[in-house]
Amino acid sequence: MLDDICLDYKINYNLDSNHTISITLDSSLAEEKGIINKIGFKQIIYAKTLENNYEPFVLTGIDKILDDTVELVGIHWLTEVVSKIFCLDLKPRQLNANNMLKHIVENSEEYKRNEQYTRDIEISGNIDILVNCNLWQTSLGDYLEELQALYGNCEVRKKGFMISLVNKVGRDYPVYEVNYGVNLISNTISEEYLVYKGVLGKGYNGILGDIQYTNKVKSGMTKVVEYKVRLRDDQEDDESYTYYDTEEQCKQALNELAKKEVENLSDIVVTYDTKYLDLATVEESNTTEKTFLEVGDVVNTKIDKYNLNINTRVFEFIYDGMVEEIEDVTLSNADIGSLKVPTLNSVSKELENKPSLEETVSTAKQEVSDFINSGFGGNIKVYNNEIYAMDSPEKENAVKCLRLNMNGLAGSTSGWKGPYNVAITVDGQIIADRITSGILKSLNDKTWINMEDGSFNFADALKLVDGKLVFSHTNGSEGITIDKGGFKVTTYSSTNGMEEVAKLIATSFAKDRNQNGLSICTTGYGDYIQIGYERENGAIRAAMFFVPVGVPGEAGLPFTDAGIYIEDKTFVENLINFKYGLYLKSNGTKDHVIYNDSSNNYLNIFGDNGINLGFFNGDTPTNRLILHEAPPSGTGDLIESYGNWNFKGYTLHNLTLANYKLANTYANLETKSIAEVSALETNSTDNVRYVYKNITSKNNKIVLNIPSEYQGRNYDIVGVAKFGFGDYRITSKEENRFIIETDREMTMNIEISIE
Repeated sequence: MLDDICLDYKINYNLDSNHTISITLDSSLAEEKGIINKIGFKQIIYAKTLENNYEPFVLTGIDKILDDTVELVGIHWLTEVVSKIFCLDLKPRQLNANNMLKHIVENSEEYKRNEQYTRDIEISGNIDILVNCNLWQTSLGDYLEELQALYGNCEVRKKGFMISLVNKVGRDYPVYEVNYGVNLISNTISEEYLVYKGVLGKGYNGILGDIQYTNKVKSGMTKVVEYKVRLRDDQEDDESYTYYDTEEQCKQALNELAKKEVENLSDIVVTYDTKYLDLATVEESNTTEKTFLEVGDVVNTKIDKYNLNINTRVFEFIYDGMVEEIEDVTLSNADIGSLKVPTLNSVSKELENKPSLEETVSTAKQEVSDFINSGFGGNIKVYNNEIYAMDSPEKENAVKCLRLNMNGLAGSTSGWKGPYNVAITVDGQIIADRITSGILKSLNDKTWINMEDGSFNFADALKLVDGKLVFSHTNGSEGITIDKGGFKVTTYSSTNGMEEVAKLIATSFAKDRNQNGLSICTTGYGDYIQIGYERENGAIRAAMFFVPVGVPGEAGLPFTDAGIYIEDKTFVENLINFKYGLYLKSNGTKDHVIYNDSSNNYLNIFGDNGINLGFFNGDTPTNRLILHEAPPSGTGDLIESYGNWNFKGYTLHNLTLANYKLANTYANLETKSIAEVSALETNSTDNVRYVYKNITSKNNKIVLNIPSEYQGRNYDIVGVAKFGFGDYRITSKEENRFIIETDREMTMNIEISIE
């Protein structure tokens, strides 16, 4: 129904079978015919192909306002369908490609709900390898690459309603020839291919090796390749570089790397986009029939300059349905597998850069072959229920013996009764003193061990590949890795996905590389380092935090502006050296500080609002001296003392006393009675006046000392003011004290004048 209003449509065919279509409609005609409002998202349309068939596509984009046209885009119907076929938990075992696809579709959740598209889809496959796999909470579309890896990097073909797993899409013999200057009429890159004759290795800071040439081609370009090779200097090592002590060692390493590089680069890989020119239109060609292409077809690329013919494949092309012609074609002889994202099951991909299985076990094969070949001349004995291969005609005299019966196959070098050095039992056990092997693999290829280089993979949970040991998360991402660069930790973030957060690496000082150590540090998205312990109930107690960056308060950390946060009580047996001081967290706007004043080398102690000095009376803190930032209400005092002061006879200067009561024990020394002494005063003669106030006699006697700073000077008792009745007399006036006796206990003020 769109034929009459279609201005243009093009199908983009891809080797991965994710074909797409773009359609341009005349909007005025569409409105006139009443079609424009019937076109909707996810509708299915059928487009005529180069083979004169119709392919189903699902509309995924509609633009109805563009230069009086309607632009439609869509994906192949099978691409849409396989993305919706969801598998909750499937474990198919020992199935070929055809049966595997059939099993997945018919056990999907959509098939159980009788969705029509699960009945419409058709299945095929030409791979007879039997494999196992596990599909857990995934769609068939997401798992297709896993299946391709399981079936030996096979390819997917989507055609009509049929999806297929096949060894190769397209025809594997040349169906067309591209010859530059004849039918290769345009090219999107300046060279139709890149041929390299030499490689120049370049290291850090301009260190150059020698150009390494290959003998594979007679001429070609020279390419400069940078490698992570570096001359050791006084800077801290960068783990991404390989360091050498001399420039000569650096050049040697660069030459070795360049030599390997040029051998790979000299293998001509042709990948280019070209305008398609059919051989039927080429004057020099005898071809008269129109050439038909499909993705995957082999096309011969002829390079006269080098007298080479290279078979390339059709990776992609665009078919213009209105003129029924193929437009841009992408040809390449690169491995299609190299264009895919590695999958969890692609064990062979992980081994691509390692020796092949044949190379890995070649030595072992030769040793075994030589060993087996040396066994000719032995004796075979067939009994009713078993067979013997021996070094003697009779088994009773045999030393070397190979025994086969219904229970298995066993070999011995100690006679026919054993013990056996090796055995393969009928129930699937292999028992041996030693197994010489190249690569051991599980049935589903998820677990393998390379016995030559020591690499291994245990179902992607733990693996050692290319010198890196990886402990994986349950989602398959790297969790903990160990390699020559150190110990790395990765975790999951709801914001950024998998993040590297910490490292444990060996380090050294840049100025003295003999000083080596261990560094525990955060990296990438790491926000802190926590040191703690697990309690008996399983709860994790965080005793200490190292916080290199600000952790927001809502995350639960009380202090966000400190490099180290210690939550538990800490005991330090020896002295702690604080270079710049000690900050104590306050509840106010400013922390308490204890630090050295560099101007005079004094110890400074500053509190936010004040300072308390005291002691613990049991568990009760008791104040003895308080320094206030602001005086307490009603007192006006900035310093409060809760205890007597003893200045050991030293002087207080520039002192003003208010509401004073001196508690010095200028008292009756003979009776140990106590009297209080008033402040100093002066009279008009400039003699020092000293008043003893509220002096109470003890045992009818008052004994008063002259203040120590005035002892030895002349003095006179110039006044006595008693309170109440009673008599007194001065009975003794000595150099440093005087005595007054009373007839009763009484209180008085006594004033003396000191010259």
